Amino acid sequence: MKVPTVVDKLPLLWVTVLLLILSGCASVPMASREQDAAAKTFSPPASDKSAIYVFRNSFVGQALRKIISIDGTIIGASANKVYFYQVLNPGRHTITTESEFGDNSIAFQAQPGKNYFARQYIKMGVFVGGSNVEMVSEDEGKSEVLQCGRAQPNSAEPIGQSTEKIQSTTLPNVQQDRIPVPYINELGQQRYAAYLKQKAPRAFAISDNGHYGYAWGTSPRDPTAPADPKERALKLCSGFAGKECVLFSVDDEVVFKQ
Repeated sequence: MKVPTVVDKLPLLWVTVLLLILSGCASVPMASREQDAAAKTFSPPASDKSAIYVFRNSFVGQALRKIISIDGTIIGASANKVYFYQVLNPGRHTITTESEFGDNSIAFQAQPGKNYFARQYIKMGVFVGGSNVEMVSEDEGKSEVLQCGRAQPNSAEPIGQSTEKIQSTTLPNVQQDRIPVPYINELGQQRYAAYLKQKAPRAFAISDNGHYGYAWGTSPRDPTAPADPKERALKLCSGFAGKECVLFSVDDEVVFKQ
């Protein structure tokens, strides 16, 4: 009888390690209990707005955090048993989730005065788990959201083009637009490009372990959050990175010093 060698056991060891990684726990910044309770009433949004609940509720991939964005605006990084509530302007929207080798997306048409529900799920990957997103029914969405906690949103303003007259915005500085952001990957560079299209005041923070956070405006949805977007960006980044972050840019100026 053949005696199993280390080489013979490698596939089993790899599967065991992968399952441990996928079944661990990750954490993200959370909203207050009051905000969570308010969102779980599932009240319809204002008659000229729409709203989306993006939730993740599965056993697989609990150690992974995956960035979720809507129309190119990051709403946050997910963890298991966590949901995001985001107000939208009515119209067509695209929900994007970070996966193993790129992004996966789904588009939907939001009608005014309605809530929508999307499930982000983790799937087995080559090196780490990937992720995807799908729309679900209102009944299924409500049932899943009630089992989750509300994450702190990255965006404090409705996403999507408003039907009202568009106000003038601050154009990104040409030099700032050409400077690559240190530490972050290509996906992060794309997020930074999307950030530059947001209105001032705005701030983008980074960490030396590849995480980032950004914010704009002075009226965050969370009344306990600081009004200064610099403070909010640093707080979000630190929450994702698990360590102190620094500002890369503020409004149209790159303030980062290596």
